[in-house]
Amino acid sequence: MSGFSKSGKTTLISLIVGELRKRGHSVMTIKHTQHQVAPPEGSDTWRHWRAGAKTTVLLGRKVTIVTRNRELALLELVAGEEQDYVIIEGMKNSDLPKIWCLRDDEPEPPESAENVVAWFRSESGASQHNTGKVSIFTPEDVSAIVDVVEHSAIDAERVNQAWRTSKA
Repeated sequence: MSGFSKSGKTTLISLIVGELRKRGHSVMTIKHTQHQVAPPEGSDTWRHWRAGAKTTVLLGRKVTIVTRNRELALLELVAGEEQDYVIIEGMKNSDLPKIWCLRDDEPEPPESAENVVAWFRSESGASQHNTGKVSIFTPEDVSAIVDVVEHSAIDAERVNQAWRTSKA
């Protein structure tokens, strides 16, 4: 999922994850950001991280949070994880297949957006339609959106290649 800030990416991912789970699939999500990322300031894991720990782990009963002091390749992130789908939020400059989320003031994705398989508008009530290029979906179209996701999915090695290329 790609698009500019406040375009509905997180909303769309939440809908897609829910529908994929209903269909019996396991799902991993990755949020890509250009911002500096760190454990919450003042927390114990932040203190470990600031002291220079290469990896910090917050191990809870149901949730584990791992912080690494470097950026990981996609295959490193998914290694050991058996997921049917990995949904990435961001990576708008990659050549990964993407659903482009449009803000109200955007008529269509920028021309620089590559490999856009569908558009998404977060406004409810607009109807699904085809632009002649790709379909435009709204929150009511979650089942059809997931059909596109299932059809457009690519294997992990191709994703990893696109991940490396987007950093060049």
